[in-house]
Amino acid sequence: MGDGEVKNHLRARPHEPKREVVNRAAYGLTSPLQGERGGILQTANNYLAETLSNIRQERTFQRLKPKGFRDGGYLFLKQVLDAFHLSNDDQVVRISTS
Repeated sequence: MGDGEVKNHLRARPHEPKREVVNRAAYGLTSPLQGERGGILQTANNYLAETLSNIRQERTFQRLKPKGFRDGGYLFLKQVLDAFHLSNDDQVVRISTS
C-alpha cells in the first residue's frame, strides 16, 4: 500500500457514519477477546494452565451464584463444574518438534 493509498484511506474514514466506525471498533476489540472468553484453553505450561483454569472456574462460580446456585444442600458447584469443565490436560494439543 503506497503513501497515496494510505492518505486516501485515512481521508475517507471521517466520512463514514459514526455508527459504522463504532461497530467496526467494537468488533476489532471483541474479536481477539473471544478466545479468552470462551475459547478452549490450550497451553503446555502447567503453571499457566492451572492459573487460567482457576480463573475460569471462579468466573463460572460468579455467573452461577446470581442465578440461585449455591454450595451446600443437595448441590455443590464444584461437582457441577467438574461435570463440564475440562482441564488443560484434557484440551491441550501437544506438537512434537522431533
